[in-house]
Amino acid sequence: MQQSPISELWDILEKDKGNGLFKRLYGANLLIDVFATFQAPERYYGVGFSFSGNVHINVRPFENLERLIVGIAETGPANSKQLLIVQILDEENRDIFASLCEDLIRTISNLADERKIANAVINQLERWKTLFDRSCCALLSAEAQKGLFGELHFLQKVLAANPEKPLEAVETWTGIEAEIRDFRAEHWEVEVKTSSTGSPQKVKINGERQLDETSAEKLYLFHLSVEVSKSSTGQTLGEKVAEVRASLAENLPALNLLETKLFEAGFKNSDEPKYDSRYTLRSERAYRVEGEFPRIRERDLRKGVGSVSYSIVLGDCGEYEIGLDELSEVVAL
Repeated sequence: MQQSPISELWDILEKDKGNGLFKRLYGANLLIDVFATFQAPERYYGVGFSFSGNVHINVRPFENLERLIVGIAETGPANSKQLLIVQILDEENRDIFASLCEDLIRTISNLADERKIANAVINQLERWKTLFDRSCCALLSAEAQKGLFGELHFLQKVLAANPEKPLEAVETWTGIEAEIRDFRAEHWEVEVKTSSTGSPQKVKINGERQLDETSAEKLYLFHLSVEVSKSSTGQTLGEKVAEVRASLAENLPALNLLETKLFEAGFKNSDEPKYDSRYTLRSERAYRVEGEFPRIRERDLRKGVGSVSYSIVLGDCGEYEIGLDELSEVVAL
C-alpha cells in the first residue's frame, strides 16, 4: 500500500544522523506551515503546526498524556512564531497516527483563518486524547463487532454507488462520531441495524430521535441479518475491514479518513486476530421511514419522558420496504 506523505517524510528524517528534533516542511499549499517531525534517539514521530506568536494556544489539557506529547516551541525572531508539536510515544501506532495527521491536515487545508486553524487543531487533539486513552481498553464486545461489521457492509454500498467520490462516501459514515444516525449526507440519512437472532426479526431502536424523520429530508432503516459462527464460512470483521481498505487503496485521503474512523470505532489492527467470529449474510433489507412506519418520534413523548428504547418487528414493515437498487440510487451523492 502506498505510504502517506507524512510517513514518507518521517522515513527521510529517520536517516538524518545525530540526536535532537528534526523537521521537514509537509507542503507549500497551506495557510500555515506544517512539518513532519522526528525526535532521536527516542524515535518519536510527530507533526508540527507553525502559528503566529499572537495566536493563543493552550496545551495544558494535554499534559502528562500516556501516549502523546503535546508542546510548544517558540521560534522566529523575537519569538514571533510558535510551533505546536504533537508526537506519538509508541512506534507501533505510527500508521494510525499518520492517518490521523493526514486527516487533520486535510481538514485545516479548507480553513482560511489562522485562529480557526488553531481551534481546529486543538479540538482534534481533544479527540485524539480520548482515542489514545481508550486504545488500551478492552476489546470490542461481540455486539459492537457485529454492529461495526454491518456499518462497514453498508459503507461498501455507499462506495459502490459513488465510485468517483470515495472521500465523500467515507465522510457520510457518522455513527462512530456519536451522531444520531450511522450515515448522513445532505439529502438522506440511514440508520444501520445488524442482527443475528431468529425470525421474526426485531431491531432495537435507541432513543426517540433515531427514527424521527422530522429532522431529515429522507430517512431510511437498513437491516442486515447475519449468521454468527466460528466455522470456516463467512467473513471475519478483520476481513471486512481489509476489503474496504483495498477498495480505497488508490485514494489516500479516503483511506486515511477510513483509518481514523476505524480507530474512533475502537478497531485496532493489533486486536484483529482476536476477532475470530465469522458473519454469513442471511438477508439485507431497506425501509423508508415515513407515514405510519412503526417508530416513536420526539413529539410523541409526554413531558418528562426521555431516553426511550424500543424494538421494531420488521415483519410488520413490509409496505415500507424498498429495493436495494433503489437504495443505491438514493445514496448516490
